[in-house]
Amino acid sequence: WDRGLSTADMTKGLVLGIYAKDKDDDLPQFTSAGESFNKLVSGKLREMLNIGDLEAWEKGVLFASGQNLARHLMESPANEMTPTRFAEIIEKNLKSASSKTKVHIRP
Repeated sequence: WDRGLSTADMTKGLVLGIYAKDKDDDLPQFTSAGESFNKLVSGKLREMLNIGDLEAWEKGVLFASGQNLARHLMESPANEMTPTRFAEIIEKNLKSASSKTKVHIRP
């Protein structure tokens, strides 16, 4: 890989490159702050690419995961992505991103 690229940018490219449009909701996806990606392959990839900057790596995964979440929300058919479903997905992702996040649901 080009040493001129920052670790975060390279990581974003890797995560964006493995995004699949058609995924089951029950399968691990790369939209919850890269959690599934980190658990499955990031250690091996970081080792293969000789990346020592873990903070930059995690930043790249986080940014790309947010972009993949936006892609998922945008590409979902309108009859499936109802306002309620949209709110559920956002709530789930916000809660997994930070324990300090409070989601307020109006009655």
